[in-house]
Amino acid sequence: MTTLPGILHITLFSNPVCSIPGYRHFIVNSLPGLKALDNFVITDEERIEDASFGYRFRGLNEFMKLHIPDYTHERSAEQHLFNLEVDVYRLRRIFERNSPSILIQSLYRGYRSRNFVKIYFNERRQKIIKIQKVVRGFLHRRKFEKDLRDMLMYTGQ
Repeated sequence: MTTLPGILHITLFSNPVCSIPGYRHFIVNSLPGLKALDNFVITDEERIEDASFGYRFRGLNEFMKLHIPDYTHERSAEQHLFNLEVDVYRLRRIFERNSPSILIQSLYRGYRSRNFVKIYFNERRQKIIKIQKVVRGFLHRRKFEKDLRDMLMYTGQ
């Protein structure tokens, strides 16, 4: 079974294998690339032994339900392929929204990018302040020179 890396979703309803206890656990752990089984997205909790992440991340709950419409009335192969791509996109988004490991990764990446931006803007702010100091100093020196010339002209020196 592990020679099927391209399968993302499989439905085994009304198949004799469904009557075997633990078939879902066996198939989930035999096919690492599988994202959904029997219209439910496979969760991290199902893949990791003795893991419990709470109700939202539990397997076979409503958050993990995959709704696939009936494509028997499609008129063209192009439309069928397009609909399959849309279904794969939906499947991946459901998995990403309901996977604690992916949520943790995205939170960490956001934290790192915010810190990088904060450092970037702090450096930029310091550079802007330095430019402002240089320009203000230049303008003050120019004003003092003009005032000094005016005072010297007024006193006749």
